[in-house]
Amino acid sequence: AADYGGAFLSLLRNAELPGQERRRVAVLYSNDATGTDLNSIIAEYGEEAGYQIVASAPYEPGDADPAAAVGAIQAAAPDVVLLATAAGAGERLGNAFRTSGYTPPAVVVYGAPAEAARLAAIPGFAGRVSRQVSWSLPITRANPLAAAVTERYQHDFGVAMTAEAATAFTAVTIYARAIEDAGSSARERIRSALVAIDLPGSATIMPWNGVRFDGTHQNTLSATAVEQDTDGSFATVYPRDLATTSVNWPPPGSAAPATALSSAGSGTRAASTGARNG
Repeated sequence: AADYGGAFLSLLRNAELPGQERRRVAVLYSNDATGTDLNSIIAEYGEEAGYQIVASAPYEPGDADPAAAVGAIQAAAPDVVLLATAAGAGERLGNAFRTSGYTPPAVVVYGAPAEAARLAAIPGFAGRVSRQVSWSLPITRANPLAAAVTERYQHDFGVAMTAEAATAFTAVTIYARAIEDAGSSARERIRSALVAIDLPGSATIMPWNGVRFDGTHQNTLSATAVEQDTDGSFATVYPRDLATTSVNWPPPGSAAPATALSSAGSGTRAASTGARNG
């Protein structure tokens, strides 16, 4: 949550043009540990960075009709909604917005990437949805090791590497490095080697600055990436050195368009609108 909170606010700053007012942020979050953690982080980091959090609305993960939470977001009229999705909630929340006749100007999803894809497929949301990802194929191009590993994976298994496979590969390689550093199979020596490990980002296939654990055993050099829905597929917009396109959000203060209720299927794509910001 801390990694993503920082990335989200950095993305906001990166999307600002000279002289442009700051975007107003609302947080729509699942009422569980993941959602409440993110909400707390955004409240703390947002205040420090000078961003106005205009609404903070929880919804129950299993709620079939989160209309009350969606109504609170609509009433605040934010420029960007940070959405923490529980499993299966992306489509339900999107439909609740659609029923209300309101589409947020921009939505950034924290949670399973598939939830963001389901939200982006709802009429009115095309081009407005961004998502947090731990890893994706396009970001491997900047890292020779990652490019080589994904090519080998494709060759060996006949399918493209996934984020889950990349995470598993990374965990195994870090353990292997610790065992090598320890020079032993004794678990206490391996544990000590893990605590002391210090790897550069180029030694992993993740979009990280490296691997270095703190006193709580969290990787202090981990990082996250953000993708935006563009013409029906997601492209990397953050961090800048890995971006394949620019973030595309309406300027601050832009009126959110109404979401028309039609008989179109959930796969219908609507035209993307908004100013392209670097």
